[in-house]
Amino acid sequence: MNIIFDDLNLMFKILVPDSLAKKEKGDFFEELVTPLFKKHRWKVTARNKILPGAEIDISVEDEHTKQTALVQCKFHEDKIYSNDIKQLTSEAFLLSDYSFAFLLSTSELAGTSKTLVDTFNNKYNDKLIVWAGKKLIEIFKSAYGIQNPDLDRLGNIGVSRITFLVTYEKEFIWVVEQIDTDIENSHAFIFPTQFTRNDSEDYWKSYFDKFNIYQKYNLKFVNDNNQNSSIYQALNIPIEHELKKVVIPRICKADKFVDYHLPCSPEDFFGRVKPKEIFWEFLKDIGDKKTDSRIVCLTGNTGLGKSSLLVKLIEESSQEEYKYEFYIRDVDVTSVRDDKAKFFLANVIQTTLQEAIDHEFIKITNYKIKLDSLEYPFFESDSIQLLTRKLREERKVIIIFFDQFEEILTKNSWISIYDDFLEVANEINYIQENIVFGFSWRADIYLPAKSPQSEFWYQIKRISTTIDLNNFIFSQKDTAQALNKFENFLINNTHIKKLDSGIKRWLLDNCQNMPWLLKKICGEIHKETLKSGDFKSKQIINNIDIEKIFDRDVDEIKKLGNIYHNCLKYIAEYSPISQQEVINKYGSDVIHKLLEDHLIIATGSNYKIYADIFREYIVDEKLPLLTINFTPRTSIVTALKILKLLNSNLTKLEAAKNLNLKYKDGRSTIENAIQDLQKFLPLETQQNSGLVKIPNNINKLNDYEIAEIFADYLESHVLIQEIYREYQPDQCFHYDDFDKILLKNCYVSSSRDPKDYRSRFLSWFCFAGLLEIRQDEWIYRPINSTKGKHKGNVSDCEFRNKRRKDKSKGKYRQLNALDLL
Repeated sequence: MNIIFDDLNLMFKILVPDSLAKKEKGDFFEELVTPLFKKHRWKVTARNKILPGAEIDISVEDEHTKQTALVQCKFHEDKIYSNDIKQLTSEAFLLSDYSFAFLLSTSELAGTSKTLVDTFNNKYNDKLIVWAGKKLIEIFKSAYGIQNPDLDRLGNIGVSRITFLVTYEKEFIWVVEQIDTDIENSHAFIFPTQFTRNDSEDYWKSYFDKFNIYQKYNLKFVNDNNQNSSIYQALNIPIEHELKKVVIPRICKADKFVDYHLPCSPEDFFGRVKPKEIFWEFLKDIGDKKTDSRIVCLTGNTGLGKSSLLVKLIEESSQEEYKYEFYIRDVDVTSVRDDKAKFFLANVIQTTLQEAIDHEFIKITNYKIKLDSLEYPFFESDSIQLLTRKLREERKVIIIFFDQFEEILTKNSWISIYDDFLEVANEINYIQENIVFGFSWRADIYLPAKSPQSEFWYQIKRISTTIDLNNFIFSQKDTAQALNKFENFLINNTHIKKLDSGIKRWLLDNCQNMPWLLKKICGEIHKETLKSGDFKSKQIINNIDIEKIFDRDVDEIKKLGNIYHNCLKYIAEYSPISQQEVINKYGSDVIHKLLEDHLIIATGSNYKIYADIFREYIVDEKLPLLTINFTPRTSIVTALKILKLLNSNLTKLEAAKNLNLKYKDGRSTIENAIQDLQKFLPLETQQNSGLVKIPNNINKLNDYEIAEIFADYLESHVLIQEIYREYQPDQCFHYDDFDKILLKNCYVSSSRDPKDYRSRFLSWFCFAGLLEIRQDEWIYRPINSTKGKHKGNVSDCEFRNKRRKDKSKGKYRQLNALDLL
């Protein structure tokens, strides 16, 4: 081969244990480079010298001229930037009286640093001497008499990168990397030097494993045992072969509105206006160089629609407004195979950048993206640098978005790739090019403190722009838009002409910020309609219980036999799991049925449960926390009075007269009470007669039994959830504290008196047994949840709005300890 060694991609790497402190690492580097100066007529006069305003790593003196020089050693993998140059020249020539300054670094100078060094040396007669990267390798070779690796031994193999590597035991080796078009077939060849004591492939594999490097390569030690043969031919690697296509799965999305097993299609997506605005503004700021961040995180609890939002953003990126500026490539990380996980990130980077060129987002004719290495840094290869330069010139941005990233954080078998993701994310953030990493993950997963997963999460969030869907409500307006779409779907695909008003009202009131629940119930309505020709609205209103809906899915599988349920549970416990492993264990017929019923989905070469909520229910019987946003229009006392009147076959107008209410005021009061009760009970208003139809099973209920029904729903109310988080059983808080909770959750504005809202909420909560009132203005969380002393007692649940005043001061009086006793 006719190879010019100095033209190759060379790197310098030093391996020292992570357990060493920063100073210990620096001391090792200084000790390693000290002998280099003898070859250049310099002798070391001091190390770690402290001067006013500066700390000197090494001081050297020219043996002939007696001129002195300061030596600064930079032992890190990041490039040397201009601030390091400015600090060095300041310490050498302003704060002290040195004739020269040396800068030693294993990494190269950044572009701005090269310019600064050249400018300085032109002005000050080459007083700044830089041994960095390739230059430092040459200095080492010269000082220690190290020969270049014999690359002819590799035959026709293409070399992508060569690393001069120094171990903590001061062994010197060459590592020659060959990146195959099939990344998994890439090799790293170890060439020894006279300072290499170990010549075993097993030794070096074990040694590299300690430092989490070169694990993605097939290692081969080139020693005297194979001196007379071509390593390339011995490995039987074909000289030329077709590029093996690596499939990086995208997010699977639903093909119709009622498919709740997958993220919704873009045309069925509603709401989330503000998160979308933040995302597009962030990308525009990158193109305009207004932000340093190159990482975006989309977070939120399970079921909030993160994947659906990502699908929508990708669809918007293809529209006229954005298609010439932004290229988004989504990646479903649940498709990662355990045995291929270590190649995953390299494959994604190469595939995505190549796709952007193939799809003519960036026009570079007949161009192929090639990685120089499977190790950090990834983005220094010539082919990628040409791409990033064109992105910068044309103000375009490529975004690689990893969806369901919590799977990587929680799957122990993938623990080795956290470092890869963190290093590449830091690299992207550091080089400030127009390439962005996006991470979508659940915020409600548990990560052990001080674990690698927790540390990764912290580091990524620290450098990212975060969009937390927990902070953006899926509003009633968004719910209404989705329900209109669903109603049109039913009209066009079933015999139903209109969605039941009771169901629609319940969904509007109770599915705010719970798009997963909305989709699930809509799917159940459609499924029941197709099966029986009707959907019993009373059941969904009266027994809205996600546990029963999930149980229905599981029960249908159990009826087919234990093997089906066992397979479903096995996939849930190990999801995502290899398709072949599950098929071998349970058979293709079982898998086909689970796929047909949409209980599992295929992603890449894996299977997984269709939703995290369902998976957690199967494995741990853990149910999602429902959130009710009900705001009562009347007190419980008024509502139950009206219920009993309507139950006596009085019309709404007759009930108003019975309560001595004027027609106008009475009509609104009656309607408000009916709307309150319809949140919990299946009441049907008959427009012509003015009667309200109440089912017989509701007629027979006493007040305590009604309170039980209310408690089933109201214990999921957002206010009760917050109170129960804040206060333990039998703990108390004042009316003022309750008012603050109302204000915080936007149930009342700061400009309005909260007492009317307070009295209404408390009447319902106390009747349901969720809260108690003691000592007039002190609210208690009951000792036994939902068993408060007022439960079912209507007469106990009418609370005064009047506040007692301290007559002496004209202020509201706070109860003291004696009052409480």
